[in-house]
Amino acid sequence: VDVLNGDALYIESLAAGAGSAVGRYNASAPAGLEIRPGDYITHVDGAAVSAGGAEVFDKRARVTVSIVRPAQYSIQLTRGDRPLGLELRYTATGTTAHILRVRDGAVKEQAPQVR
Repeated sequence: VDVLNGDALYIESLAAGAGSAVGRYNASAPAGLEIRPGDYITHVDGAAVSAGGAEVFDKRARVTVSIVRPAQYSIQLTRGDRPLGLELRYTATGTTAHILRVRDGAVKEQAPQVR
């Protein structure tokens, strides 16, 4: 779990093998509802998680989690001499960047779907 986003826990990778709790869940999950790297955990047992919330998994034998999967799409921008206008948060070892804000710039002008 990567704690890039303070409101969710980012799933950076999964333990290998069907013997793990996630492996057992994924083996029986409907197509498209399995837990994948890149998903976010937003709630554990109905309570919102925080950046320090990963320890809850060590204390309970069974948990109910809410998973959010971000939309992925590609955009092409003509930047010119303008800034992109993105305020990002990322870590040196992570695999994603979290968009904190979209400010004035090429993204706001040409890709309003990016929020």
